[in-house]
Amino acid sequence: MKSRIAITAVLSLVGILLSAAPADAATSNDEYTAEIIGYASGIPFLVCQAHLNVRSSDGYVQGGFRSYDNTEVNLGIHRCIGWLERRSIKPGNSYGWTKVSNFYEVYNGSRWTGWHWNGDDAESRVCISDMDGPDAVCSTGHW
Repeated sequence: MKSRIAITAVLSLVGILLSAAPADAATSNDEYTAEIIGYASGIPFLVCQAHLNVRSSDGYVQGGFRSYDNTEVNLGIHRCIGWLERRSIKPGNSYGWTKVSNFYEVYNGSRWTGWHWNGDDAESRVCISDMDGPDAVCSTGHW
């Protein structure tokens, strides 16, 4: 626990010293959302976000992606890239996570994929990457 606090303190200090530092933490918030967080003066700010929508009437899924304007805290506006992935869990015919949508670039705004059939014995998730910062993160849950 002490090392975690020390690492957080060091990251906060680096954010203060660099003032316009790129996002330095990438985390999934819940089962249908992936977020990239940036820090300014030790305070976290949302930089990029992806969310999986599930249409209850037929099970189709859609990815939504957002980039936030954090210029007031010297984090700027980040270019984010989002996409939708699917994997099959069908016994004897499974495959790993595969991109099934285009890449969607967002810059201080929002974009959505079209609706995709999730399929039988399949799972979907959304992923997002900050072009100026850390590697991509994906939602932990799946439909």
